[in-house]
Amino acid sequence: PESNSPVSAAAASQGPTCGRANFNRIVGGTAAGQCEYPWMVLIYNQITHEVCGGSIIGSSHILTASHCLFELDDRTRRYVQTPESHLIVFSGSSTMPIGNTVPTQGLRRNYVADVITHPNYNPSNARNDVAMLKLRADLPQDNCHTPVCLVTGQESPQAATGCRTTGWGKTSNNPDELATSNLRWTSVSIMSDNQCRRIYGSSTASSATLCAGGNGADACKGDSGGPLVCRGSDGSFYQHGIVSLGLDGQCGKIAGLYTRVATFLPWIKANLV
Repeated sequence: PESNSPVSAAAASQGPTCGRANFNRIVGGTAAGQCEYPWMVLIYNQITHEVCGGSIIGSSHILTASHCLFELDDRTRRYVQTPESHLIVFSGSSTMPIGNTVPTQGLRRNYVADVITHPNYNPSNARNDVAMLKLRADLPQDNCHTPVCLVTGQESPQAATGCRTTGWGKTSNNPDELATSNLRWTSVSIMSDNQCRRIYGSSTASSATLCAGGNGADACKGDSGGPLVCRGSDGSFYQHGIVSLGLDGQCGKIAGLYTRVATFLPWIKANLV
């Protein structure tokens, strides 16, 4: 049996249609169909031109990674939180305006009202790498804007099945490659906590993190902040992780590190207002 058999309280609060993919590279990934993963958004920094992923978790809230929302201040040479005015959140399409790609019909530009990074996040390490964006306006309620379900914390991530990551990040370890304009997905397996600690060490891997991927499939640069989701027995997708970090040049070779959503569920729910 799959680990998410009951619909979680968090999922129930998000509405009855959370986590519904529209079925009829990420490294090693496969191109997604238009609005196939309708909770996916692209977060674009207009100043640094960095891109990150994120997931819709409410009518005007995006879940992502804190490290996506810090930038280096040229004057002080210190990392500072990204101002709301620097960010655009693209939604409603699997094809994004990256490079020379022509934007697809349905692409929506959303502006940010508030950047909410975890108060204990430290840019020098991967701990507490979780953040939320509050948008200025509610997202549409349609097949291209559906929130992902959130896990309750009662499930064993390692027992979950049908797990995958999605993103517009690089599809190889080539340092000159740009992010891809087409959303890609790849199947991954969640490793045991012991395996995770062997890769990243106990100072980085903790009860607040997960490891997944490897064997040629994993998130890569540009996928940061995006969701690690697994399919529940009700057919919905539940978010277990947030793409946090990987080892340089090892996309798809070494499992990536993800923020464990269940650990931060109280903080997420407290800011989902």
